[in-house]
Amino acid sequence: MAVNRRLFIHILIAVLSWALFGYYWSLVAQRRVTPSTIHAIQILLILVLLIWGVTALWIQHNRRRFANRPDRRQRRRSSAPLPDHDQIGQAIVIAEPGEIAGALCVEVHVDEATRTKSFRVVDPSSDEGRGS
Repeated sequence: MAVNRRLFIHILIAVLSWALFGYYWSLVAQRRVTPSTIHAIQILLILVLLIWGVTALWIQHNRRRFANRPDRRQRRRSSAPLPDHDQIGQAIVIAEPGEIAGALCVEVHVDEATRTKSFRVVDPSSDEGRGS
């Protein structure tokens, strides 16, 4: 209900703004065209074209700059294989290797007696995921 009301208010504001814009253009259209009016229109046209051109060049620059990068809107996949041991020689045990990469919350347990480090996916809304 709130979304429909908000949408209605946005549409109403847009319609009233366009009506006000049209009213002011009708006032301008009733005036006599003078050389200074033509000069002002030329300046406005040059500015609009300049802004459009700079924007187009900026878009082209960004497309070239980011052409070879992966899409940030998609999940990135790890291409490196998971190691068997960490940097200090502890064995790494992963319960669900396929789920670790996309998990929101991963619990890491280090067992000093067996020198193993284990990883498992936990639900972030559970007590385990909150660190309780």
